[in-house]
Amino acid sequence: MHIEDTPSFSHLDSEASTLPSSPSPKPKAPLTIIIREAELSDFPHTTTITLRAYANDDVHLLIYPPSLVGDNQSTLQYEILTWNRRRFLSSDRTTLVALAPSDLSNAGSSLKIVGFASWHRLRAPGERRCRSNKAIYPLVSILKPLELCLTVIANAVWSFIWPRPNVTNWAGLNAYSAAVHRAEEELYGAPGLKSRWELENLCVDPDYQGLGIGGKLVDFGCAKADEEGLACTLEASQEGMRIYLKKGFVAIREEVVVDEKGYGGKAEMTFMIREPMDRK
Repeated sequence: MHIEDTPSFSHLDSEASTLPSSPSPKPKAPLTIIIREAELSDFPHTTTITLRAYANDDVHLLIYPPSLVGDNQSTLQYEILTWNRRRFLSSDRTTLVALAPSDLSNAGSSLKIVGFASWHRLRAPGERRCRSNKAIYPLVSILKPLELCLTVIANAVWSFIWPRPNVTNWAGLNAYSAAVHRAEEELYGAPGLKSRWELENLCVDPDYQGLGIGGKLVDFGCAKADEEGLACTLEASQEGMRIYLKKGFVAIREEVVVDEKGYGGKAEMTFMIREPMDRK
């Protein structure tokens, strides 16, 4: 599909690293972008994108401070890969990937993954759960508990053979999680907002930002929410607010998380909501 050249930024909720990025030439013609549901084999690529795109994200620096991560990039990569795969295997979550030409100056070059998004269909207590929409993985409900069980066993065995260094600032993570939980209870505690679509993660390779890719990934969840007459919610960074405002989101609360017990650091986030279009 052809898209317009609109800004695309990274979402706040993810991890990051300090891998450098080099500028790529912008396409002279409209860029062809393919959006599809993710496959298990995509996650090594999305992990690399995450590390590049969130290099300066303040939530990442809060949870994974450079002084703690140090040279343990392989451990950080493993944690991101595992976390993204667990999200993918959840029946109430949909992970999308965006593919674009590997050479922006050559529209006919081979395609590669340049961005991804994770949408979560939250449900009110007692609401009937629908069958997973992952047509390519019809046994996802069986694979999920099996995958989690095998992961726990593998991690225990591997940790005994080769202990991995800790790269997580648990004090910072707990402070962030507590702030998000408290805000969501206060903002979305009403019965009508317990059922909603939430954008948990939006990540675009730095070399491909500004090409409308992030907007296409946002459109998916907004369209799903509109079909069901539900709201969309997210937590945005200051850099990401621009694209969300263009998509109809409005800021409803700002939070600042300060790590006072761990390695220090501060993260700012803005809670945003988009009402379904048919209700406006």
